[in-house]
Amino acid sequence: MTKSFFSFLLLGLWSLCSYCSEVPKTYHGLALHGETKYPKGFKYLDYVNRNAPRGGTLRVGVLGTFDTLNPFIVRGVSAEAQNILVFERLMDRSGDEPFSIYGRVAESAEMPADKSWIAFNIRPEAKFHDGSPILAEDIDFSHDILMRKGRPHMRLFYSKIAKKEILSPHKIKFYFKDNTDRELPLLIGYMPVLSKKYYTANDFERASLTAPVGSGPYKVLSLKPGRQITYELDPNYWGYHLPFATGQYNFKTIVYDYYRDDTSAFESFKAGAFDIWEETDIARWLKQYDFPAVKRGDVMMSRIPPRRSVGMYGFVFNTRRDIFKDRRVREALNLCFDADWVNKSYFHNAFVQITSYFAGTELSAPEKPSVLEMQVMRKYQDILPAGLINNVETASVDDPAFNPYRTGLNRATAMLEKAGWVVKNNRLVNTQTGEPMRFEIMIVYPSHERLALAYKKNLQRLGIEVNVRKVEASGYEQRIQNFEYDMIIHRWEQTRTPGQEQHYYWGSKAADQHGSRNYAGVRLAGIDKLIEEMTKTGDREEFVALSRTLDRVLQHGHYVVPLFQLKNDLIAHQNRFGKPSICPSDGFAMPRWWTMLTWWETRSLK
Repeated sequence: MTKSFFSFLLLGLWSLCSYCSEVPKTYHGLALHGETKYPKGFKYLDYVNRNAPRGGTLRVGVLGTFDTLNPFIVRGVSAEAQNILVFERLMDRSGDEPFSIYGRVAESAEMPADKSWIAFNIRPEAKFHDGSPILAEDIDFSHDILMRKGRPHMRLFYSKIAKKEILSPHKIKFYFKDNTDRELPLLIGYMPVLSKKYYTANDFERASLTAPVGSGPYKVLSLKPGRQITYELDPNYWGYHLPFATGQYNFKTIVYDYYRDDTSAFESFKAGAFDIWEETDIARWLKQYDFPAVKRGDVMMSRIPPRRSVGMYGFVFNTRRDIFKDRRVREALNLCFDADWVNKSYFHNAFVQITSYFAGTELSAPEKPSVLEMQVMRKYQDILPAGLINNVETASVDDPAFNPYRTGLNRATAMLEKAGWVVKNNRLVNTQTGEPMRFEIMIVYPSHERLALAYKKNLQRLGIEVNVRKVEASGYEQRIQNFEYDMIIHRWEQTRTPGQEQHYYWGSKAADQHGSRNYAGVRLAGIDKLIEEMTKTGDREEFVALSRTLDRVLQHGHYVVPLFQLKNDLIAHQNRFGKPSICPSDGFAMPRWWTMLTWWETRSLK
């Protein structure tokens, strides 16, 4: 009888635990670590002007071209801002938290304690631009088509769903294959919403310039293929009452004008052809902003301290190429870039060189690793690069690894010789094949040309043959998607909570997946494992230690010759805009600005 009683008690406790793990909690927002900043029922975000007027036109100048209005496919170059203006998401990120999302199309989310599934409650008022309601079947369709035909990182994220269940026209449930990935519920919540009706009738994968049926605050009003696209605020937008819409989407029309190069774009800005210009050339900022509009006060110049994550920006080695497979070669070529001279000669020492893949955040590996970081490195030392633990001091801008001309090119020459490259008849040749070292730096922006030419000049001193090749934007996009290059210049944007996208940047699988951003071709089991653990942990301190270790491993691999970051964002704009007093960690964003309307313009909007 006693045995039966205890068996009954254990069965009851097991049933109770199972029940508790299945009973969902309703969330108005989700945070990767800790709790969300904004409480249930919040009215607006802290970094907007909730009383900003709506109206007026914003004209923006951008470089390049476009040939598609679908930002979710590999094929083609998408028009600017399609992703944020035309298409809604289930939930959206706030700009002043590391990674938190709040309801947009989804009014709320439900999830059990064991995080084995997540359900979304769709707002009954949410609708597409054609007036049709957004239903659970649209969410189901969006997940399915993005998982099969979307960009590589989407295929990676969304393939982690085991099954889906439509519970009602306004509720859908996603079951996870593995509930250890703490980021996955947020990634599913951040999913864009597509119209099943529209994309069933129109080929999703085709690079098309037909305006899509979206559900966001703006519609495509008109376009000139490859040269201009105009968005118009939808007067019937269903989400004006949302906290995320308050103080945002303030312009009636937004026009993006495309330019082939930054010189012609800047001249057009001077002539008043568009309203805002983000300057990246410090020499031009210091010497060429004396044109009449600035003197009259019609154009304002602002220096905005960057609070966002900087990420990594630099010359990228394609390690799929034989000459770049050897780490010693990459390290030697890193030593050949004279960052001090370039910064002084071209940028008036207004830049600082990037030394971390997570620059600008606490995730950047410090000079001395913490106890927890050392524990992480020792735990995975069998799959991390040999010698990493013995070389854990991160290089800084005062280290010869980043300023080789303080010690000369001797280190680079010796390193190349150990890797099997010697100078003969003023040419660097392979000791086994006799083939000279030659490669191409492919660029798309004119502003990159002088950086590439300066680097070329340094490399030629070691007998290395370098060709700098400028290509058109469409051809450049196609080549980088297929990894058809030796070296490019690229920037990887980072957040304060890196996660699954790191597989897309550095993961072994992504190295062979066309369209991924693993441009360096990184293949390392230790990196794959660190990223996996970063997405699993719920402890912020452990997450920081894992991220810093990933940073160290990437630096140790010398996959990139780091370039620079400005000490401030340099923004020039017409003196007729208002902007919020608070700039959040994700930086300034034009949808939060507004036009300083005249009395007559305000009256005409009513």
